[in-house]
Amino acid sequence: MTATVITDVATHRGTVLERTTDWYAQDDRGNVWYLGERTADYSGGGVDTSGSWQAGVHGARPGIVMTAHPQVGDTHRQEYLAGEAEDQYWLVDLSQHVAVPFGAFRHAALTLEWSRLELNVIDRKLYVRGIGVVSERAAQGPPEVAELVSFSHP
Repeated sequence: MTATVITDVATHRGTVLERTTDWYAQDDRGNVWYLGERTADYSGGGVDTSGSWQAGVHGARPGIVMTAHPQVGDTHRQEYLAGEAEDQYWLVDLSQHVAVPFGAFRHAALTLEWSRLELNVIDRKLYVRGIGVVSERAAQGPPEVAELVSFSHP
């Protein structure tokens, strides 16, 4: 499997809050796997890299981001490094409409995502085929909103 590298930069009023590099791969069946991330959070005054992980290193395992043929009710572990990265999702809808600064989309997949490492935090994410996450909002926990502003292929 060949990995695709995605760089994600979260900013607020021109200030970089977080920079993340993620590795994804698609298997022969069409399932999208999450192979790891290198994250740097600048919001606390320093650089926090906790939550970084890479499949195959220190017991970390890849996870499924989306199956080739997603069905409402699907649940999967997206990432796993004990005590560092333990996100999971539940697919709740496949026909959401979403508008973000990058564009408007039909048939977005809606997931609810959580980690046992962050109790009482649930994120509501919308995925668009061929792009990935276009919108993320806290459904429970600290109020957070992220929307796709730009997207480019190499």
